[in-house]
Parts: sequence; structure tokens; C-alpha cells
Amino acid sequence: MRIRFSCVAFVPPDAQLGVVGSPNFLGRWDPCRCLPLLPYSSVPESGTEPSLWFADVEVSDEAVQRCGGPSGGPSDACNDSQPHKASSETRDQFSDRLIAAVTRTNGHPARNKGSGSRGASSYVAGDEASSLAAAAAYRVNLSAPEIAAVMDQHPFKQLNFEYKFIVWNLNKRVTPYVPDTPGEAFQWCAYGSPSCTWSTWLFPPPPANCTEPPRQGLSVVWEGYGSSSNRKFVFDPMDVVLDKCETGKLVSLYLCKIARFEDPRVRGSSEYDHTTRFYNTIKAEARMHYSNILPNLYVGSCPRQLQHIRHLKEDLKITAIFNLQTANDIRENFPDPTASTRTLEAVGHLYESAGLRYVWMPTEDMSDTCRKLVVAQCALVLEALLKNGHTVYVHCNAGVGRSVAAVSAYLCFSVGLDVRKVNFLVNAKRPVAYWDEEAIKCGETDFQVKFASSLFNAAHSQASDVGAIDYRRPFALTVSCEESRPFRESACLGGASSVNPCQAERAAPVMNIQSLRLWIAV
Repeated sequence: MRIRFSCVAFVPPDAQLGVVGSPNFLGRWDPCRCLPLLPYSSVPESGTEPSLWFADVEVSDEAVQRCGGPSGGPSDACNDSQPHKASSETRDQFSDRLIAAVTRTNGHPARNKGSGSRGASSYVAGDEASSLAAAAAYRVNLSAPEIAAVMDQHPFKQLNFEYKFIVWNLNKRVTPYVPDTPGEAFQWCAYGSPSCTWSTWLFPPPPANCTEPPRQGLSVVWEGYGSSSNRKFVFDPMDVVLDKCETGKLVSLYLCKIARFEDPRVRGSSEYDHTTRFYNTIKAEARMHYSNILPNLYVGSCPRQLQHIRHLKEDLKITAIFNLQTANDIRENFPDPTASTRTLEAVGHLYESAGLRYVWMPTEDMSDTCRKLVVAQCALVLEALLKNGHTVYVHCNAGVGRSVAAVSAYLCFSVGLDVRKVNFLVNAKRPVAYWDEEAIKCGETDFQVKFASSLFNAAHSQASDVGAIDYRRPFALTVSCEESRPFRESACLGGASSVNPCQAERAAPVMNIQSLRLWIAV
């Protein structure tokens, strides 16, 4: 069976990452026998931006049985395990059973529209839409009894081992999976054009020039601080995904949650450390740093100069801005040199004068609690904007936490992708992204309870009671968020602070769905 180890790390272009651990397929703690990782795309020159590294390894059923003992013990021999090769046609009985169960549960992939059954992927243009729909069609629905019964028999539930990521210096650039230039020489001719299917992005073919483990005597940096910081493999059904691999064959992949390299040479890898290390750099350079997640969906840092707003509209063809900054964030980062004129009204007028629609959903920075409360609403807003044909730029301060959670929620809840696929897709497109798994888990339940598949039909029905709606004007969309009441208005949603202030004086038709006010300019 196939297992993937992934890690995000701040490293220079001439560095190399690997994973080493107690089982034989991870070298039995010998760095010279580790599993080398490759960067998904080229490593940034500056070293102030992280890069995503990963590698797959095949673990046979026999090897799984021998790896089921205590970490580092004799049962960890795992001699049948080896790094995955794209040409391998290995198939195991468990994968066959899981594929059959998912196929019966989800129906024919071409008819599957994701968990919400609203066909949210249809809002994405071109090949990307069909590839997203295909990825959603193979979603492993753990709540389905048949799939849960098969998953309970997953061989990896027996695995018990420890591991760490390591880094060493190669004194040369490592060839990434995805080249910077379409058509660049690859072992598999999958990147002859800029248009890539989802399967290509989830299973990019390895480059012809792969690296080897560090040779004896080479200096190696181990993450963490001794054995107490070893990572422990714990089976999680959420990590199991299905999709078509490089050969076009439907396979089961155990996609481990993406780790952040705990570099002992610098401060920690907490969200604060991870975010500020990146944010301080782009703030000092007055840059706007963004990533294209889908053809009509971008995520990034806040605009800091007027030319950034022009760039969004003229170069990226952005038509709507989705801002998750708090009022204080806006005052500190708004592109206006005069502090006294950095008002909330000025922000709205600035975007309006540029012909951009503006959505403001103030959410406190680095707050797990607020992200849990807001992601369901974020998914709904993004789905509405994309459905109405907008190209959307989602931002907070750095484009690392809040905005990433919003985009991830849309991909999970509206498009219907597996949580772990979204984790990998977002980090592949934006390695600096901070992944808040608890927010996504809580938000998925929240989204299903609040916004059933009939949501937009109900909205249209209620809208007819108040007359025709001019969608060129802002409208107030009310959504329940009863649990947010204990939190102050500036932190989460609700109250006057969530209303677009530059539009507050204008009468707007109301779509009364439930209880929380959220202004959307569409």
C-alpha cells in the first residue's frame, strides 16, 4: 500500500529534506538510508518562504504485519517496503474493497457533485472544474456504513512506528516535481501543457533526476530536540483518499497530514512563529504575496499599495475582494500613508471606486475559536460569489491563517473534496498556508446543520416575497451563528461590526434565512 510523507520547511534552494524513522522503509534511524523527499515546486531563493516536500513509499501487506510491534522493535523489519515508483502497478485487496465500497456509495463519478450535492465545482471554469468534480466523486465518506466497515479493516491500523524529518545541504538545486516551465523534461510527459488534471496535481510524476540519501559523514540537521519530539504514526481514517494515480489507475493513498519542520536552529513551529516569520518579511518590503488556488480563486496577503489594487483588477482580473481582517488590522495595513484617514469607510470606497465588489467578514487573527465559528459562513460566501461569476481574492493580513481556512472550507464543504486532499492541494499551491484541522472538522458539521442543499432554493423563494433583487447592489444575507454570541463583535461575526460600513446608508433587500447579518456585495 502507498503512504505519503509531506513536510513544509523554510530551507534554502540547495537544501534537501528526508524522513527517517524506526521501520526499515524509513532507514531504521540511519540518515544514510532515509526516504528522500522532493519539493513540489521550486524552492524560493530567499529562504523567507517555505516549500512543500513529499515522497511516497509502498508498504506491502506482509510488511505491515511485521511493522505492527512496538516502535523500533524487531517487528519493524518491513523488508518488503520500498520507495514508490510511478510505473508500479501494485494492487492490494484492501484497496479493491475500499474502491468498490466508495463506488457503490457515491454512485457513478460523473454524476457525483460533491458532499453538498449542489455542483459547486461547476462555478470553476474549464478543465479545473471537471478535475475537481472527479476528485470529489471519489470522496471517502466515513459516515457511510459500508465505507466505515471497510475502513475498520485498514491494514495500517496495525502500524506502530516513530519518525523525524531531517535536512542536509546538497550544494545544488533539487529538481522539483512540478517544473516552473511547462514542457520541461520529466520522466512522465504529463506537463506538456499548462492545463493539468487534478490527478496530476495529487500524483505529480517524479522528475528524472531524483536525489539520494545523505552520504556517510555529511552534516544532517534533525528536527526537534531528541527522542522526546519524535513523531508517532497514528492511523487516522481521514488520511485515506482515493484518486487516479500517474498511470490513470484508481488507487488508495494514505496521505499523512502535512507536517511543519521543527528546525532546532530557529524558534518554534507554532502558528505564531510560522506566520510572523513570513508576515514580517512581506510587511517590511510592502509586498502583496498571493497564490492561485483555482482559476477564479486567489488567496494572499492584504494589498499594501494602491498599485496592488490595480494589479488585482487589471492583471489578475479580480472582481470581488473577500476580506477577513479586523478593524484594527485594516487600520494598521491599509494602503494610505496618513493614519488619520485609514477608516473602514475609506476601504469600502476605495474598492468601490476601482469597480471591485467588497465583502468584509472581520475575524480575529490566530484564533482557533473564531476560525471554527466562521469557516462555514466563509464557504457559503465564496460559493455565492463564485456562483455569480466573480473571480475572488481572499485575504487577511499575511494570507496564512484566516484566508486559508476560508478557502479550505469552500473546497471541503461546497466542492466536496476530502479534507486531506484539500490539505495537500492548498499547501501545494501555497506552502506558507497554516492548516487549521480543528476548524475544518468543526466547520463541516456546522455547515451541514446550517446550510442544507436547499439553501439557495429557499433564498430564491423568500426573495420573491420582497420583490426583485438587483444583484448589482449589496444585499443582507442572514445566517445563524447563535454560538458566536459570547464572543465580542470585533472577533467573530454579528452586530454592526460585520456590516459593510460604506454601504450602510443604502437600502438593501433582505434575504431572511436565519439570524446573523452578513453583507455581501455581488
